[in-house]
Parts: sequence; C-alpha cells; structure tokens
Amino acid sequence: MGGLVGGDGMDINDQTARSSPQLPKRQVPTVELSTWQRWLQHPERFWVRKMLFQIHLSVGAGVGLYLVSMSVTGSVFRRVAREPS
Repeated sequence: MGGLVGGDGMDINDQTARSSPQLPKRQVPTVELSTWQRWLQHPERFWVRKMLFQIHLSVGAGVGLYLVSMSVTGSVFRRVAREPS
C-alpha cells in the first residue's frame, strides 16, 4: 500500500525504520522528598505561591487604578484651579 513518499524514497507513514532502537529504561529509586525540597524543585505547584501571586496581582491592579485615577483627576483639577474666576 503506497503512502506519501519522502525525498529519500521512504514511505512517510512508516517511521519505524528511522527510529532508534528502544533502550532499556533505567530504574531510578524513588525517594520521598521533603516539602522544602519539592518547593525548591517545583515552586509553581504550591498553593501558597498561587495565593501570593493572586494577592500581588490584586494589590498591583488596585494601586495602578488608584494612580491612574489620581493622575487623571489631578490634571483636571489643576486646569480648573488655574482658570480665573
């Protein structure tokens, strides 16, 4: 059965000839890591980090909105205050 043929004349659907022989998998002893070691290796998996990120994001967004609103209203206030009455 003919499939797509690559530049080397080999059937593209049959990739088993190109793959390297399967090497035996090395048996690695499983060692239970402490919480500190797990946090050092994968800090993105801990709920404390996720919670602190959400707090940091919320506070940053709030401070940013406050600064923008103070900048806009302060500039309007200065224009009104400088105009002669």
